[in-house]
Amino acid sequence: MTVRFPVTVRQVRDDGSEAPLEGELAAALARPAEQFAGLAAWAADEAAYLDHGEREKVTGEEGRELQRRLLQATFDIGSAREERADGVASAAGIRHGSVEEGHGRGVASVSGPVRVTRMAYRNRREPNLYPAGARQVLPDDPYSLGMRALAAFHLAGGGFGQAQEVTGARTGVKVGRAQLTGLAGDLAAWTGDFYAGRSRDAEEEEQPDSDVIMMQGDGKGIAMRPEHRRNAGRQDGTHPGVKKMAGIVAVADFTPAVREPEDIAAPQARRQAHPGPEARDKWVPASVTEGIEDMIAAASGEAGRRDPERVRQRYSSWTGTSSSSPPSAARRRPAA
Repeated sequence: MTVRFPVTVRQVRDDGSEAPLEGELAAALARPAEQFAGLAAWAADEAAYLDHGEREKVTGEEGRELQRRLLQATFDIGSAREERADGVASAAGIRHGSVEEGHGRGVASVSGPVRVTRMAYRNRREPNLYPAGARQVLPDDPYSLGMRALAAFHLAGGGFGQAQEVTGARTGVKVGRAQLTGLAGDLAAWTGDFYAGRSRDAEEEEQPDSDVIMMQGDGKGIAMRPEHRRNAGRQDGTHPGVKKMAGIVAVADFTPAVREPEDIAAPQARRQAHPGPEARDKWVPASVTEGIEDMIAAASGEAGRRDPERVRQRYSSWTGTSSSSPPSAARRRPAA
């Protein structure tokens, strides 16, 4: 028995009547509709002959292809509907009055590779401008924001090898070691702005006096590149310093929660019924150039900025550092 699963996408007018899609909408949605129909027909027929592992594999791969086609459809529709804008100029105020259609570029997304086509606004003295790309927040390199988030998560947790393996299996896109290195450097450059935003959020929100300020600090030895190691380049037989101590501190706000002995190592149901405190507006700077004492002082300064009158209780924990507590900061535990 052969099962066929036709899919028809129709547009609904303001008066409630329906009509077939036409033009760019019909062309853009034809491929995802075809993919969905094929999956539905497979589920009704061929899937019966496969075990559950094989079914998972097919739905994972073909489902990702459906997502990729849907994402491609959004870009195709946006390209077909893009209208020419007037008065486009660069940041330097130089006008880009010549417009060319059909400028395409590839994007490596979490669903697979897609292609974006948009208008290019040209000036012979400057690089092309792409207003549609700016509206879509397309990065300069091929990797989408979703790919960046996926790479960042696995780079932080397991390094380059794991990030390559997982992103390849998850997205079907192979990312080279050099490209991952570039992504890591680009992402690291935004951490200061990210935590500065967290810090501003904490300043704008009015925190109750009963809330606690948490301060933590730690030192972590990290491997240094050969040219940055101690005694690098010396030929006198001395052993170069392979690692250097990085200072990491954190400041956050949280509301104390009443805890009972039964809440320690409690089952999931009790943890949900009696949740513990949850950190808010966490600020986490790190440095390999500043000493841990300077990092602790920075954390104390951030806590002082959040609570200039020192009316809130503070809890500090400094592990792996040469200082047991920062200047003028008492080591206190939050009240229940």
